[in-house]
Amino acid sequence: MSSASGLPAATTWRALLANRRYLFFLASLSAGDIGYAVYAVAAPWLAYQVTRNFFDVGAVLAAEFGLYALSFVAAPFVDRTEDKRSVLLWGYALQAVAAGALGALYLTGHLLFPLLLGLVSGISVVWDFTWSANNTIPPLLLSQEDLFRAGGLAGLVSGGNQVTGFTVGGALILATGPGGAMLLYAALNAASMVLALRVSTRGSPVATGSVWQAMVEGWKPWSKGSEGGPGGRPLRALSLFVALQGLFAPGAVLLITDIASGGGAASQFTYGVLFTGFVLGGSAIGMLLGHLDPRRSVGRWLVATPAASAVLIFLVPHLLPSLLAGVGIWFAIGASMLGFEVCYMVYLQASSPPSQVARTTSNVFFFRGSARALGSLALGGLATTLLVPALAEVIGLGLLLTSGVGVVLWASLKELRF
Repeated sequence: MSSASGLPAATTWRALLANRRYLFFLASLSAGDIGYAVYAVAAPWLAYQVTRNFFDVGAVLAAEFGLYALSFVAAPFVDRTEDKRSVLLWGYALQAVAAGALGALYLTGHLLFPLLLGLVSGISVVWDFTWSANNTIPPLLLSQEDLFRAGGLAGLVSGGNQVTGFTVGGALILATGPGGAMLLYAALNAASMVLALRVSTRGSPVATGSVWQAMVEGWKPWSKGSEGGPGGRPLRALSLFVALQGLFAPGAVLLITDIASGGGAASQFTYGVLFTGFVLGGSAIGMLLGHLDPRRSVGRWLVATPAASAVLIFLVPHLLPSLLAGVGIWFAIGASMLGFEVCYMVYLQASSPPSQVARTTSNVFFFRGSARALGSLALGGLATTLLVPALAEVIGLGLLLTSGVGVVLWASLKELRF
């Protein structure tokens, strides 16, 4: 099977890297992902350092994920742009400026909570465009058979680089607080912009009509189905299911923050170590999925991973205060939770027509992002009153409920394959 670009399927991991445009895309994406991991670990801690209030941490996460949910507004612009590279160049440049401002304001003692919330919101709005563009590029460069392998390779490269990124970022947090990590995020966005100069998608299919027409057209598969792509009842079921999982997904970050906040002088070190384990687990599951290539069993993976996450989160309070055991359990939690995201995203990329990938992925994320914003606020509020064991129980029960709903929706979810 060929991709939209006419390239044949790669038969090995090495053959995948023979695609030079994909290689530069992978390098740009990896730098951006490393930067985002640094940002994801620094932003909640930055909010906590500024206000010392868990509800404000939840508010920052809610603003971040809530605005990500508006990526469906950015998606028509991306699908109508022939060369997605231009979106990446502008996006990474603006994100670098905003992240640099966050770091500089914190280090100079001028970062107030409204400024923090405003700059995080600005990064999220711009990221709607860069995220949508990054979602569209792999199906334009690779065949469907290669997408799980490509996702696994991206996870491996990002995971290896994240070890370095978190080591440097953790050192900066210890030396300067989270402001230094934000400056690192700015530098990595700039690197992504430079690498994206070699990623051209000229000649790729584009959405027709005005932006409004493209937006309306992008929502039609939810009601009428889609010829040659996902749609109808399975797409509605998937949207509901990923939204429910997204309601409880922010609990992992809040739980790590809650655990680390009780660590006294070692709290920043504990936070960085546990979060690193969480992210590296996600990198490992990406490689496993690339090897297994579960194109015919996406639904089974989606239903199973929230239940696995729940069982692991129930174990978290019983492993305190051992940091070594904590790293292991958070590695496993990261694998199960991020494995869920890899599966649903690769499915949407592979099954959508090339001219509609941005709109399909962003429209599904509208439901997921809205739920994550609500979950961030609700769980952030609970974190101010509940001890770690009780908070873990709430999150774990929610994820078990998610898998239960998946079983109810199985008649539709089992159709998720490509």
